[in-house]
Amino acid sequence: MFEPLIYPSRVLLSPARTALALLTLFVSASMGPAAADVIDLGAQKPQAVHFFADPFTFVRIPPGAFGNFPPGTLAQLILDSPTCNGPYCVGGQALLVTFDGRFPGDLVLPATFSMRYDEQAVAAFGVPETDILLCRFDGSARAWLPIAGQVIDPDLNWIAAPETQNIRQAFAVFASNPAPVAPHTWGAIKALFVPAP
Repeated sequence: MFEPLIYPSRVLLSPARTALALLTLFVSASMGPAAADVIDLGAQKPQAVHFFADPFTFVRIPPGAFGNFPPGTLAQLILDSPTCNGPYCVGGQALLVTFDGRFPGDLVLPATFSMRYDEQAVAAFGVPETDILLCRFDGSARAWLPIAGQVIDPDLNWIAAPETQNIRQAFAVFASNPAPVAPHTWGAIKALFVPAP
């Protein structure tokens, strides 16, 4: 169903766009550990952004995922790994997907979120790997909620699920349903989800 070994399609950029992409990547890299790539919103092939070339930790975007854009509509997608110290969080790291602020990031077709996990970290919780959950942080509920339709590969230690709402998400692997999440357990993610006024 989900194939982890999918690499981003390469886009030929004009010199100006190449300079913009390189500057964006430099600025992103200077802000902390993150993996960034420039994607084409009008691409005719699936694209994937991997977290530091890890074939099992990525976001895959199908053609037309953001709606109807002409080829050459470039946008930046960044994967970062903030702390996740909420209840039952496996490995203590989340994956934060940020997206170019010029676009809303709403999905009309699902994108695939995939994350590698440590089976020893799962075993420490005393649950089988087949019971783990890929969850996304819901800012309105202020809770980590399981993503429906997940697929687990216990031999290769990765879990994937489709995201249908928006590309901008924080997601993580949990050994058990983590809700409710107290504010002091959000870790580094709490600053990104300020309660609505």
